[in-house]
Amino acid sequence: MRVPTAPANPILERLDLPAPEGWPLERVVSLLAGSLIVASLALARARDPRWRVLTGLIGANLALQGAVGWCPTSGALYKLGVPLARECRR
Repeated sequence: MRVPTAPANPILERLDLPAPEGWPLERVVSLLAGSLIVASLALARARDPRWRVLTGLIGANLALQGAVGWCPTSGALYKLGVPLARECRR
């Protein structure tokens, strides 16, 4: 008996990108931080300079991640089911 598989994503196949469920936690944290930094800088430019406080908090979070290998975001993402790099199949 064949087990049904999820349909392939044609966009990911065309771009030759890995499936998001295969991304390790470390990569997701970097992607999330980079996206939020760009968004907060755009908001600071367009709306109110106080949005730069968010940029500083994200930078502090990344510094903590680099220094000790853990940050609150990584803990939350891990509890949501994002695997660590050593848990991902390649």
